Amino acid sequence: MKPTVFRSKFALVVAYVWFAFAFVNAVDLVLRGRDAYALLGGAILLAFTVAIYLTCFRPRIVAGDEGVQVHNPFRDAFIPWSAVDDITVSHSIRISAGETVVRSWTPQTSSKERRQALRKGVATKPGLKERDAESFRGVTHADWVARQLSEFAVSRRPKKGDTAAAKVAWSPVAVGLSLASLALLAVSIVAVLV
Repeated sequence: MKPTVFRSKFALVVAYVWFAFAFVNAVDLVLRGRDAYALLGGAILLAFTVAIYLTCFRPRIVAGDEGVQVHNPFRDAFIPWSAVDDITVSHSIRISAGETVVRSWTPQTSSKERRQALRKGVATKPGLKERDAESFRGVTHADWVARQLSEFAVSRRPKKGDTAAAKVAWSPVAVGLSLASLALLAVSIVAVLV
């Protein structure tokens, strides 16, 4: 079965717009830049691009057959369905697996969004029966994702005998990109000052 990916669509649009902007400016820097200030401009552009990648493009939740993967800006977590104890939502989605609690960077919900969901509901959506609309009243996007994940945890939980544990680790790509962009930024600042 194809994995289901949950992420912020707004953040994804921001990321693609920034990547297009950064690409056009990088081409301009390559064609016209010949001094230390061009190197500094490129380093700043790269640092912002890495920040946009880490905060807008990378964060997501991937629900697969074996378990759920949570990709946050610097850390990755894999929780097998057999290890999922509870999925809750406050401002972010929290997945509990034994002693491990993984908080998802996206999707998040604000107090304002929760108040609006309680006030408006979804009763105005065409084709939605009133009893179905009531079950969605007060539900934010993060709540809906948590419901989906909870259903997956029940339906995809393997039979007895599977006792896999949650795994949380630093993302080498995210850490490496951050360190490389900061190092280039430091070198370009020194080049401008010298």
